[in-house]
Amino acid sequence: KLFVCQCERCTDPTDLGSYSSALNCTICMKKTPDSIGLILACPSNHDQWQCNKCQSKFSTVNIQNLVFKIHEEFEKVIDNPAITINGVEKLIKKYSKFLHPHNGILIRVKYNL
Repeated sequence: KLFVCQCERCTDPTDLGSYSSALNCTICMKKTPDSIGLILACPSNHDQWQCNKCQSKFSTVNIQNLVFKIHEEFEKVIDNPAITINGVEKLIKKYSKFLHPHNGILIRVKYNL
């Protein structure tokens, strides 16, 4: 998108409970791997995302860059008929540690399997 949407779902950090844009907190992963928080958008500050557990803050630019990189990599795989199911599953496993299980990118790739 080239604008900041202000609808009810987009202004809710959890996407109305769907967690379709949530990421797993890398800080929590290092400190307490058994209890990982979620990095969610801050509705009051569009320049920042924050972990709901450890309260670590992340810039929107860094989050966007990570998500764009992951999305691009998945797109290359989905669009490549030579990639095997095993190859797609490896990529899903690689990025599942960063993306919430309901993240839209993961859901789309799994659907395409």
